[in-house]
Amino acid sequence: MPLIRIFSRDNGAGLSHDLRLLQDTLSRAGYEVDVVAFGGGKGINHLRETSLRLQWRWRGRADVQVFIERVYPRLLAIGSRNLLIPNPEWFHQDWVRHLPLFDRVLCKTAHAQPIFEQLGCRTTYIGF
Repeated sequence: MPLIRIFSRDNGAGLSHDLRLLQDTLSRAGYEVDVVAFGGGKGINHLRETSLRLQWRWRGRADVQVFIERVYPRLLAIGSRNLLIPNPEWFHQDWVRHLPLFDRVLCKTAHAQPIFEQLGCRTTYIGF
């Protein structure tokens, strides 16, 4: 069964809701889903990233990784395929250089699709 790993910030609001919705939908579809919800300080998050990278050494890569809103560059290598569900208004300019490492950008709105296509991304409108 394919492993899908979902990364997001757990903010107790919209991102947390999106994370749980995606997790529930994929689980009901029969996928094995691993959720990584970041919160707290940068030091704790850095330790979690390091732990995930070490786990990859013996567990192997996730079949698909989905990044909700944020790009965690250090984690891109631990997935066979990487997908991004961005919120354009929160997308940092520093992340643009990592866009070629994503297999596809899944756009929640019709507004987001041309923005990411102009950045050279393969996009799909999902109407989240």
